[in-house]
Amino acid sequence: MIHWPDGLDSTGFLDSYWQKRPLLVRGAIRGLDNPVSPDDLAGLACEADVESRIVSGGEASGWTVRHGPFAEDEFSTLPDSDWILLVQDVDKFVPDLAPALGLFSFLPSWRLEDLMVSYSSPGGSVGPHVDNYDVFLIQMEGRRRWQLASETDETAWRDDCEIRVLKSFEPSSSLWLDPGDMLYIPPGTPHYGRGEVPCLSFSVGFRAPSDGDLLSQAARLLTESGDETFYSDAGLADAEVDDSRISAAAVERARRLLTDAAEKSDARVTQLLGRAVTGNKPWLLPEQPEFPTSRAGLEERLSAAERLRLHEGSRLAWHASETGTLIFVDGESWSLPAGEQHFCRSIEGLRTAGPLRISPLESHHLDILCDLLARGALTWADDETTS
Repeated sequence: MIHWPDGLDSTGFLDSYWQKRPLLVRGAIRGLDNPVSPDDLAGLACEADVESRIVSGGEASGWTVRHGPFAEDEFSTLPDSDWILLVQDVDKFVPDLAPALGLFSFLPSWRLEDLMVSYSSPGGSVGPHVDNYDVFLIQMEGRRRWQLASETDETAWRDDCEIRVLKSFEPSSSLWLDPGDMLYIPPGTPHYGRGEVPCLSFSVGFRAPSDGDLLSQAARLLTESGDETFYSDAGLADAEVDDSRISAAAVERARRLLTDAAEKSDARVTQLLGRAVTGNKPWLLPEQPEFPTSRAGLEERLSAAERLRLHEGSRLAWHASETGTLIFVDGESWSLPAGEQHFCRSIEGLRTAGPLRISPLESHHLDILCDLLARGALTWADDETTS
């Protein structure tokens, strides 16, 4: 659990700080084991299916970035200072990090993006920048200095850097994180962190779909449903015909077309949101089995009490209403009757291998389970241990 300051708990945090203002919590994390050493992190950064980068440089020279996978001998060539290794989605590859994510159970799990781990040499930094998502920074080893600014010109970026670094950054506060300390930074807060000594940090980020994400899902749903409406200019006036010129009336027709599409999407907002927040990075999608489990095989194996596991990289969310239930996995959706929350929670509970805690299974349950097994989002835990 997070050890909040006196007079504050998770409810108070949500009321007073979440997406509003930063919060430093000294000694927030106690007794949390760190299963990732710097050498482990470097090893992950050498893997082809792991997203990693090394950022080098500083304020005078600017910052450069190299993306993994890296060769093992590259780490021995790094200087003694002014670089940082960042590895995304470490929680997908190190199951022992589950307790760290469990600290944030007071927030919706579908909002969780990933747990990034970074190792910094003295002076290592990604420069002053702004994120569009919430992040909790947990210091695990060493000390890291952070500066925060109350405002800045978010459109002005240094042009001598390979990453988005703010051109102007005037800190309004300065602080440090020692092991066990946690800093919450809401979206849009300019911040700048630097390692004072070799240090290792956890960054727990939370997904925030953009309007573009939702619009792209709306376009996909309209296409899938065959409910598209095409541009029409019936009653075209002679005055509009002028070779390649697009008239003001044509622009207005296109605007109305988009407005009508948005109105048609109103009934699909749950689908848009669910698909957007569970959409996955291609390299994190599970591998599909060569021989998917048939429905008969599924029933037989469940009857034998074989255990299912939800793939570590798969993203899941669900929504229940009076008219029905929707479950989302890796950007796809399945419809169920109303009152199916227990089935959704049972799938959610398969993050750790175990029996499917729902009986009896209806026909639509079996169809969804077979689909998820065919996609690799569900696997048989006993197959994993014997392979």
